[in-house]
Formats: sequence, structure tokens, C-alpha cells
Amino acid sequence: MLKLEHQKAAMEDLFLTYKTHIIYAIIVITIVALLLIGTSLFYKWLVKHDHKKFPRVKPTTLNLVKRIFNALWLILDLIALSFVFVERDKDAFNLKNLELVLYKCSDYSHSCCCSNYKYVV
Repeated sequence: MLKLEHQKAAMEDLFLTYKTHIIYAIIVITIVALLLIGTSLFYKWLVKHDHKKFPRVKPTTLNLVKRIFNALWLILDLIALSFVFVERDKDAFNLKNLELVLYKCSDYSHSCCCSNYKYVV
């Protein structure tokens, strides 16, 4: 019985120590779940709307955009959750990585894609 009380006290101490981290993780996971659901609902609405305008066209481009957004939400979720596990002195490094994902990826992909094209005059 004493062991059970000791475990209960240890769990309470653990919860009190990491309460803010647990709440932060729950909020991040909830937001990403809402973004994934919202993306899915918006995709279904777009497919229905697109099908009314162009009944014979398959929504392959919309499907690709949905996949890209879902991957983006999951990557941002992992980066946001990494703030819980990384020490405070590494937060600047984490923020730099987050900026890289959010802002710089489009620059890198644009320069990589466009460098392969040769313009003929």
C-alpha cells in the first residue's frame, strides 16, 4: 500500500513539474488536428465546387495541394512539439529552424526548380 501511495505522489509531482509542457503539447496537437480537419473539409468543398464547374476533370491538383498542406501541418507540429523537449538555451536554434521551414523553403525550391530551365532566345 505504501508503494502505491509513493507512486501516486510521484505522478502528482511529475504532473505539477511538467504541467505547462503537457498543456502546451495538448494545445499544439489540438490545433494541428483542427487544421487537418479544416483542410479536409475545405478540400471536399473545393472538389464539390470544382466538379460542378468541370464535371469531367479529376481533382489531381487539389489532391496534391491537400497532401502538401497536411504534410506542412505535421512538420510544423513536430517542430512546435520539439520546443517541449529541447532545453531553453536551444530555443533560438529551434526558432531559426522554424523560420527556415516557414519562409526559406519557398526560396530554395523556387531557385532549384527555376535553375534547371534554359531560356532560348
